[in-house]
Amino acid sequence: MKIKRLKLFSNDLIKQKEFFEQSLGLRIGSYSSNTITFHIGWSNLVFEFSPLPHHYHYCFLIPSNGINEALVWRST
Repeated sequence: MKIKRLKLFSNDLIKQKEFFEQSLGLRIGSYSSNTITFHIGWSNLVFEFSPLPHHYHYCFLIPSNGINEALVWRST
């Protein structure tokens, strides 16, 4: 299954931007005061502002023999 777009809510878009851009090296597709979109391979991860705190658990599963392929996928 390929996830094309995943939208999550956050009450702190600046922290999301800093973590995903600086810590994980993901590319920003678009950024405004209400949303931020990261391009991750063929997928878009979208954070939309919400005044309420939201807690999520999600991951990017990378097989142990696929780190090089994942790094290429991340940057496309």
